[in-house]
Amino acid sequence: MIGAGFLHPALLWGLPLAAVPIVIHLLNRRRFQTVRWAAQQFLLAALKRNRRRLRLEQLLVLLLRTLAIALLVLLVARPQLGGSAAGVRTHHVLCVDDSASMRERLGTSDVFAAAREQVATRAQELVAAGDGDLVTLLRSSTADRPALFGVQVGSDLEARVRETMQAWRASDQPARLPALVSNALAHAARVEAAGRTEIWLFGDQRAVDWLDDEGAAQPDLTAALRRIDPEHQRLTLVAVGPQDPENLAVAGLSCRDRLLLAGVPTEIEVEVVNRGQRRSAATEVAVSIDGRSRVVRRVAPLAAGEARTLALNHTFADVGYHGVVAALGPDRFAPDNTWALAVEAAAASRVLLVDGDIGDRPDEAETYYLAAALDHSRAGIDLEVIPDHLLPDRELGLFDLIYLCNVPSPAPPVIERLEAYIEGGGGLVVFLGDQTDPRLYNERWAREGAGLLPARLVEVNGDVDNPRPVVLNPDRDGLFAGATDIVRDLLSYGRVGRWMALEPATNARVVLRAGDERGPPLLVSQPAGDHGAVLLVATTADAQWSDLPRNPAYLVMAQEMHRVAARVHDLGAQTFDSTGTLAVALDPARYRPDVVVRAVSADALEQTFSAVIEEPGQPAVVTIPMARLDGFGLFELMLAPHDGGRERRLLARNAPSAEGQLETLSAETWRRTYPAELHDRVTFAQRAGVGSPALAGLADLWRPLTLAMLAAMLLESVLAWRFGRRR
Repeated sequence: MIGAGFLHPALLWGLPLAAVPIVIHLLNRRRFQTVRWAAQQFLLAALKRNRRRLRLEQLLVLLLRTLAIALLVLLVARPQLGGSAAGVRTHHVLCVDDSASMRERLGTSDVFAAAREQVATRAQELVAAGDGDLVTLLRSSTADRPALFGVQVGSDLEARVRETMQAWRASDQPARLPALVSNALAHAARVEAAGRTEIWLFGDQRAVDWLDDEGAAQPDLTAALRRIDPEHQRLTLVAVGPQDPENLAVAGLSCRDRLLLAGVPTEIEVEVVNRGQRRSAATEVAVSIDGRSRVVRRVAPLAAGEARTLALNHTFADVGYHGVVAALGPDRFAPDNTWALAVEAAAASRVLLVDGDIGDRPDEAETYYLAAALDHSRAGIDLEVIPDHLLPDRELGLFDLIYLCNVPSPAPPVIERLEAYIEGGGGLVVFLGDQTDPRLYNERWAREGAGLLPARLVEVNGDVDNPRPVVLNPDRDGLFAGATDIVRDLLSYGRVGRWMALEPATNARVVLRAGDERGPPLLVSQPAGDHGAVLLVATTADAQWSDLPRNPAYLVMAQEMHRVAARVHDLGAQTFDSTGTLAVALDPARYRPDVVVRAVSADALEQTFSAVIEEPGQPAVVTIPMARLDGFGLFELMLAPHDGGRERRLLARNAPSAEGQLETLSAETWRRTYPAELHDRVTFAQRAGVGSPALAGLADLWRPLTLAMLAAMLLESVLAWRFGRRR
């Protein structure tokens, strides 16, 4: 049962003032003097006929005046539902959202400071009520450990609450509302002295914390709210902060290439998004690399919700770890103004060339031109050339890209290994030729679209005496995406005399054609697995069927095939948000079991994480939870080899992307998305700003009391005018 109480019960002393109209009425009656005159008998007769009506009119006006004064006194005292005036002790669980989004600037402070002030205001109101309730105080990042638990309301409550919250700062973690609500209910269940529980949640009330990616109710949060007993418990949401978020954010930082090689130019992409509700102003984003190189790119104004990707080229000179940081200018929400990326540049990319026709001289080998093109077109490629009969003995996982050049169809076990290699992210390029058997390739490789090849082989076509030009298909799949008109022209000078007729699969893309844009396919690509890729070239890798290997465009072709098909190196393996976890495997024979982590700054504090050996003979694993670290940006990992010195690695720690989505959740949206059965368990308070009360209009009766008082005064004025005029 919901009791009733008053926020300011001491002001109820004013209720006797409601008797003032009655006293005035009685005093006015005593002032009259009896004066008899000749026509009095006629007036007395009329008065006797209307006495009852007049008395009712006077009593009605008197009642309205008395009611207006009583309502005014009650309005000042502010009666509330849910108090303890009915003799039911209430347990108030005050929950503070200290997630990263609460760092949004609000005036000279932030939203979290405003939320703390609202909590202190609520404590002050409970003290004023003076009804002996109980209070528990907790915050979302440590919801399982209350800062105050089951404290009885007393005169020192506000001071205790303020002192407890004095050192609190907004964390860099998400809100995790389902866990917060569940913990609040669990703490309430431990207090048996209270017959009712009021859970108060003070936060920025962001839509992303309440809704899933499709804008529907979050299942975990719905389940937590269902555990609220509407007869004895209620959740009240006190929204703090602005309703018009303005936030320009760096949403991501990545390297465009599939792998990163030292000494080879790579393209770095920065994604900037406007998460505000209004068009942003023009600004700049600065990208610094290893704390030295700094490049600035202009960011044009973005519409609300619009994203833009900016690109720049950089060459990492050294093998090893490098840190890239993109930063915008300051705005109201600072955590997502920067994004850090930790990458490792490899010394070389290992490429295997399998030659199906080695010839009598080196320049007659099927892979001769291709090896020269790869060796000259792109630095950082470590080539290994083998004849096709050695392929079954090679460990395929050692290579980032494998070329099969005019190779007769391998045996099914080798094809199975190649399929596993591609499913694991490897790349494969197949050049056809006179040793290609279309029947075996189709049976073992294509398998009616279920195999490795992106096309079915038909037969050899073309005429070496009437070669056709090579045409770049405008509907290409990433290959030659950066080709200029000069490269396009160079390709067109290439001539192909013979090719294998192909029937591309439905999900394959034709990149090159012979003759014109509707000619026979010469190069077909198809993704495979999560990151793998297969390229099928209908002609030979050497100059037997075409003169393309002697064309300068062959260098570009080799480079582009390597760029789009080589194994993807996980360039995000060392980049996390504040909720992630890094696992570092250490060889106990080489490294000591402890790893030291510190932010890349001179005065950063160090933390030590120790390895755990789960099984004898297995590598030791050091687990580094990002929640244990403090701050955003680049962090150094120092490994200690047994032979002395330190080995340096990098990791990047960023704010959770969702924390920058500051759009608030309205009561109307919540009621529309959450089940109707929960509507009586959750109450939305009036939004509070800095220093303003958040609880006005909450389970508070001041609005209906105000309307009732105004109605009583208006009705009294109308009736008094009407009765007086009729008399």
